[in-house]
Amino acid sequence: MALSSLRADFYNTPGIVTIPPIPAPGNITTLWPPFTVTLLSSDNEAVLVDTLLTKAQAGSLADWIEDLFPDKRLTYIYVTHGHGDHFLGLSTLLDRFPNATAVATKGTLAHMEELLAEDQTILNEFFPGHQIDFPASPPAEALPSNDLTIDLEGHKLVAVPAGHSDTDDSSFLWVPDLKMAIVGDIVQNGVYSWLAESLNSTLRQKWIQSIDKVKSFQPETVVVGHKQTGAPDGTWTLGATQDYIRLWGSLVDVAKNATDMFQRIKAASPDKSGTFSLWWSCLQQFPPQ
Repeated sequence: MALSSLRADFYNTPGIVTIPPIPAPGNITTLWPPFTVTLLSSDNEAVLVDTLLTKAQAGSLADWIEDLFPDKRLTYIYVTHGHGDHFLGLSTLLDRFPNATAVATKGTLAHMEELLAEDQTILNEFFPGHQIDFPASPPAEALPSNDLTIDLEGHKLVAVPAGHSDTDDSSFLWVPDLKMAIVGDIVQNGVYSWLAESLNSTLRQKWIQSIDKVKSFQPETVVVGHKQTGAPDGTWTLGATQDYIRLWGSLVDVAKNATDMFQRIKAASPDKSGTFSLWWSCLQQFPPQ
């Protein structure tokens, strides 16, 4: 059997400073967690998965793509879900790669539209100084519901709607040739998952089921959107994320307030990074009185 010409390269960025509207306790560093972006490429073309958040991040990502493959064409940018840190770099990237087409599932595109309509104010509070480019509407199009595939020079990449994860209408990109699942924020690796939008048992169970959907493809490689710097990748992250979601659910009924919840999670799962994500999720679970 001939070896596939498909390859995957990964762009990792450190966490970036955020300024939350509610000050965090002094022992919590207000950093948005590190990012991982995936570039799939064949002989002459490439497909990017997710885009990062700020104009500066997206510009550096574009530089990396051009340096890595100066002679290849970026044909598609796939967005896994509608959180801003996965699609708000689109305008910068499409300026640099005007022949690329940004695509997402129908559900993800609708979620992107919601964020642009509702969440610009809070994102500007978190990341002040015009760091983010907010287009009037998402510069992307929905993949046809009857054909959720992207063609990369004969290599089929499959968009898989997964439902709720750390937000609604999440998806992942399945790469059959590499047996790779690029999962956005459905799964985390060594960082505290964003539970701020999964505040009841029904939503948390749906998230667990979305991870089961990834498992059903029997991936050999799982690429996550946020990971602790230097953390080894592996399919073990699927079960580990499910365990963390269950841990959260087990502590919600016994924690007294956000601080108590934060301390309980830290004690039970001390080796993760990204304490700001944990703190903000605790605040949403136990809003200040």
